Amino acid sequence: MKTTEKEKNVYVYRRWSTDLQTAGDSGRRQSDRAQQWCKERGLTITAEETDDGTSAYRGRNRRKGSPLDRLIQRLKPTDYLVV
Repeated sequence: MKTTEKEKNVYVYRRWSTDLQTAGDSGRRQSDRAQQWCKERGLTITAEETDDGTSAYRGRNRRKGSPLDRLIQRLKPTDYLVV
């Protein structure tokens, strides 16, 4: 059976590296871009996770139980992960 676009989940992962960026515009810009991407495809965001002030340099953002890990655990092959 073919999965329709409406049956697909869209998970959004937002991340920035420093606490200073938390006070800035990173979250809003990333959310706006994800919303636009969904709008262009007729999709709706299912869930969002945010790693604020979390560096990806050494993979801290991928640790078990992290926001990214939680999203990956929910993904099915037909879902989208917007990063």
